[in-house]
Parts: sequence; C-alpha cells; structure tokens
Amino acid sequence: MNSFMKWVGGSALALASVVAMAWTPPADPDPKQILKEARADARSGRLADAAAKHRWYHDNVLGLMPSQSGVRMSFALSDWYALAKRYEPARRDFVAARDATAAKVKLGGYRLEPAFRDLATMNERLADWKSTRDAFADVATQDEQLARVLVDSALPALVQLDDYALAARFLDVERMQKRSSELLRTLLEPRPGRGPLTREEQASSVQYIDHQTAPMVLTLVRVGRMEEAHAALARLKKAVGDAGATPISDAALAGRKPEGALY
Repeated sequence: MNSFMKWVGGSALALASVVAMAWTPPADPDPKQILKEARADARSGRLADAAAKHRWYHDNVLGLMPSQSGVRMSFALSDWYALAKRYEPARRDFVAARDATAAKVKLGGYRLEPAFRDLATMNERLADWKSTRDAFADVATQDEQLARVLVDSALPALVQLDDYALAARFLDVERMQKRSSELLRTLLEPRPGRGPLTREEQASSVQYIDHQTAPMVLTLVRVGRMEEAHAALARLKKAVGDAGATPISDAALAGRKPEGALY
C-alpha cells in the first residue's frame, strides 16, 4: 500500500508540474508574436504550447488587433487546423471553437454576419457541410436580405449537399462577382518592398478566386440558368486576364463539382 501511495503521490506531482508549465499569455500579449510562436512550436514538436497559442489567438486577436481579421480566418486558421489533424487536443479545441461560433450564430444580433462567415470557414475545414447548411437555412427563414449577403459563404456547403434550390434563391451574382474582382485586384497588387508578384503567386491568387466562383457557376448550371452561368464565367476570365487559368469554374460550367479545398 505504501508503494502504491508513493506512486500516486509521484504521479500527482508530475501532473501538477505539467499543469504549472502550461502556456499562459503574457500580461501585454502581442497577437502577431503569439501566432509566430505557435507556428514555431508546431514545427519544433511543442504541440501543447502550439495548440494553446492557436486557440488564444483565435479567441482574442480581434479584440486586440482587428486588422488581423483576414489572417485569423485564413493563414492562422489553416495552420491551426493542420495542427489539429496531427494533435487530438488541438482538434478538440478547434471543434469547441466552432461550436461556440455556431452558438453565436443561433443567438443572432448584430454580430451574426461575421459569426456565420467564421462558422462556414471552420466547417469547410471540418467538412461539416450540414452544420453550415442548417445555420444558413435558419438565417434564410428569419432574414432573407441577410441570407443574400451570406449565401457566398454558404455556397460550398450547399453545393456539397446538392441543395442548389436553396442556394439559387439567394444568389446575387453581380454583387458576388464584383466582390471577387475587387479581391483579385487586391491579391494581384505588388506588395510594398517586394515588387511584382511571381507567376506562381499570381496563379495561386487566381486559383483562390476560381475556387470561390465555381460553386456559384455550378449552382446556376444545376438550376438551369445557363445564360447566367456562361456570363459569370466570362466575367471571371475577363477579371483574371493573363494572370492564370480557371479550371475549377470551367468544370463547374460542365456540371462538375469543385474537388477539395485550398488548404
């Protein structure tokens, strides 16, 4: 019995030591630095620290540094999900953050739009299309105008579930393509101090916009709005110019679903 109690005591001390060493944010946290550390920790095998820092960044960065909103739901989220695929505690954190976001969407209010976009993006990583479709259907029932604003974020899920009728009800093709064209121009702009983009960087930017446009083109095809589908693809190609090809949207015009996602 004494040996057993010593073993229990030793285990408790070891656990207490691990808990004591768990990462906590500094008093004056710098979100950019913490994200940089999370990536370095993941590369070096310090997975628990990496997971803690990614979750902290996701939950707190907007309150401290709103300009990081784009990074939060793109590069940072992709890095976090890559960690989640190899480290189960990080996956549990990722799913918990997604569930918290879904709860915000249910609550509605003035934060519903950004919460829904976050939810759709996280669900795309998890391939949980039903979660996005159900949330969008709820929004559509309550606020059709907001559904028209959010349909671009819901489209990948609606396409995966073959719910083209729901998608087509709220498509605003002109608005969506204007937004995509503006984003493409931004992506293709030379970066300060770096000069023009390489051909590979241009192709990557075009591929991103192509991947965004394809679900809209496919939806138009599947509901028989072929003239609009051809026009949408023509506008995409005009915006892209000689910066790259659009094979995903080309396939969508032929009635084929986009395969995979860009992460």
